[in-house]
Amino acid sequence: MSLKVVVKKIEEVCGVLSLFTISVLLYLIIFKSPQRLGVYKYLMIYLSIFELIYASLNFWAHSQIYTKDSGFLVAMDQKLMVFPVGMCNLLYFFMFGTSLANFGVHFIYRFLAVNGNKEWICFNATRVFIWITCPLFLGIVYTISTYMFFGMNEATEQFM
Repeated sequence: MSLKVVVKKIEEVCGVLSLFTISVLLYLIIFKSPQRLGVYKYLMIYLSIFELIYASLNFWAHSQIYTKDSGFLVAMDQKLMVFPVGMCNLLYFFMFGTSLANFGVHFIYRFLAVNGNKEWICFNATRVFIWITCPLFLGIVYTISTYMFFGMNEATEQFM
């Protein structure tokens, strides 16, 4: 069995395991967590659903990641893809940028909770909306800037 096939099988197994563990986590957050978690519970539900979708993207896109030194290239087999390549690229950019922002928001929320800032951590529909939409907005900004500034050029053509 070739190394490429082994790597592909490992990626598939890890993908299934990630979907399973995130699903279990989501179940525990929704049905087994205490009510006193407040907004944090909704933030964790949002993060878990987002990560489920992000993990599923690997099954839809059938991507392969190649690295050399400090660079990496994500390649997708167009014959196996559910969505067009351009759409998958934009989805990857959006999901990656949003995921980074999600972790930032998560830690900012925890910092405010530890420091006793009740104004931002108590349940309020407007604040929950801000906590959830801020990463989505930053994901959109990341997607647009990546698309505009890191698209195909002479250097990327040569690399490929």
